[in-house]
Amino acid sequence: MMDDYMTFAPYVEEDSDDEEAGCLLYDFVVCTIVIGLVCVFGLAGNVTSFFVLCKHKTETATIFLLQCMAVFDSLLLLFTFFIYVLPSIYPYTGRLQVISRHCARRCASLLDIRYNMIRYEIFTCAQMLTDRQLYRAHGAEKQEK
Repeated sequence: MMDDYMTFAPYVEEDSDDEEAGCLLYDFVVCTIVIGLVCVFGLAGNVTSFFVLCKHKTETATIFLLQCMAVFDSLLLLFTFFIYVLPSIYPYTGRLQVISRHCARRCASLLDIRYNMIRYEIFTCAQMLTDRQLYRAHGAEKQEK
């Protein structure tokens, strides 16, 4: 029973052609290593910026919107990690089959949530730009008076 969940034999078999092995290696490098590193460093940067913005003394709409953007971007990176990084480990290495199987099953629902996170990020950026433009317009009116 435990052997079903712990498969350590590589998925690339000896009789498979070089082209298939090359494609699996490419998917492993791009999806697991490159996207994984972007997700890890992005999460670290978003957490750092969120805490720095929380400690900021002034409370403006821009600070609040930047905090929201850090949260939505962190959620987007987490969903990206589960959609792209984890499922691409098993086909090349033969490890983490259970996680790969569960991620593949839930990929459609995670993609919907991920697209919503992208929409929220775009909305937050647009709202922040509008807020900055209104602040500049009202600031110019107050300086003229």
